[in-house]
Amino acid sequence: MALPDVARTPQHSDMATITVPHAAPRVRERSETRRVDAITSMEEIPYTRIYVTSILAVAALFLLGVGTPLAMYLDDFWGGMGLGGMCALWGGPSFGVMTGSARVSGYMERLEDH
Repeated sequence: MALPDVARTPQHSDMATITVPHAAPRVRERSETRRVDAITSMEEIPYTRIYVTSILAVAALFLLGVGTPLAMYLDDFWGGMGLGGMCALWGGPSFGVMTGSARVSGYMERLEDH
């Protein structure tokens, strides 16, 4: 049995129709411009800030990510944090530089797109 044409139209279907109003895109003010958008040349990339923050973040990640589980497993806070600190000192700078290089590469890719 064929359905009448009225039942096949979207206005008369059994499914509920939800309309979402489309908002106009918001224009960013000058003060809201991110630092990444403000960089226009390779000389303006903040290399020192990128590498220092990457090294510190990775070192903190190693300290807490290794030290906390080890402290819980060993049932010795200072023993776990000592091993976590050793991992932070060993792996923080090396993996931090690798992470910083990936961030610098992201800055350079954004510059090439413009």
